[in-house]
Amino acid sequence: MHDLDNYPEKPADCQRRLEDAAAVARRLAHDFGNILTGILGFSELALKHAPASSPLHRFVQETHRAAQEGAELTHQLQMFSCRRATRTRPARLSAAAEAEAVRLRPLLSPDVQLQVSVPADLPLLAIAEELLRTVLGQLLDNAREALTGPGMIGLSARPALVSKVECSGLLGSAEPGPCVEVCVSDTGTGLSPEARRHLFAQPFYSSKPRHRGLGLAMVYGILHAHGGGFRLESPPAGGTVARLYLPLAVGLAPTPLPAPPPGGGAKVLVVDDDPAVLRLVGATLASAGYQVQTVSCPVQALDSYTAAAREPFQLVLSDVRMPRMNGFDLARQLLRHDANANVLFMSGHAAPELTQASDIVRRFELLPKPFQAEALLRAVRTALDRGARRLSAGNGPPSEETIV
Repeated sequence: MHDLDNYPEKPADCQRRLEDAAAVARRLAHDFGNILTGILGFSELALKHAPASSPLHRFVQETHRAAQEGAELTHQLQMFSCRRATRTRPARLSAAAEAEAVRLRPLLSPDVQLQVSVPADLPLLAIAEELLRTVLGQLLDNAREALTGPGMIGLSARPALVSKVECSGLLGSAEPGPCVEVCVSDTGTGLSPEARRHLFAQPFYSSKPRHRGLGLAMVYGILHAHGGGFRLESPPAGGTVARLYLPLAVGLAPTPLPAPPPGGGAKVLVVDDDPAVLRLVGATLASAGYQVQTVSCPVQALDSYTAAAREPFQLVLSDVRMPRMNGFDLARQLLRHDANANVLFMSGHAAPELTQASDIVRRFELLPKPFQAEALLRAVRTALDRGARRLSAGNGPPSEETIV
């Protein structure tokens, strides 16, 4: 890692290349998300029916494990390419830092020291703790792998004020003003001249065998989506330093995650143009006790919703990217027909549509693909509970829940 001023390209050029790569990754993540959702879901259902001692069970288990690895890669592509911040609870950096320190210490050799100095009273951050851990984890792992012998890894943080000039030298989308500065440093060998030439000019470049080059790309994607930024430096004494500038949380309230109880017979309309996803979601919800109807296009969804007016659907679970009409436009049509319509979106990625759908995104949740059964059931239960609360509140206007 080295100072961005020493790169062959300036930060603005690096960022353009990263954004071009993100557009490609976004498309791949969307398509692979659909494919892997079907493989994960149906293999999970098959495992429940195959005898545990049979060869079939072992074969399906290996299929499921391979699909999970594919889902993790897809998730990394999503982290890199996502430009929409998640709805989140304010997070404490100290909690994420301590969790990553606990994870890292058993992996270090006895002659490597880990020094952590992250005050507990730092301002709350507008990035979910899970994402903070992802960012810190990638940088700490890079630092660990940079040490080939005795050395030290440092993780420190402090309140800071970043200027407009400083923001112009960062990768990401940081804005001038107060923030928390995080420093991850190591006393390793740093980057070779070859790595200096390729880093960020080739967004998925990696000097490590069997690595996909997505570590720093994920750091960039998460920070860019949440209004943060970072730069890499080479101290005169050697080693590497990554400096992060993290956005503060303003006016955010915690939102607990409920467990997924049984369906209780609620009626759910599922809309997706991918047949495998449609079959999987329908089967999973039906096995959990929901009354499910599946359709493959938004026009059919509108017809089915209208036809069921006497016994209405409590939830419409809709893909976002579909032919003729996307999921956000479908939700607007449903709300015109029924002010109580309740929608849950699902998508591998929907960045272009999101920029024009703030009214809908603010009201309803989005479940990212690929997902497994537990995540699907939890999201559906949460959406049903939200819909019930809206009805009990007297059908007032949608709450202005903060999206960061």
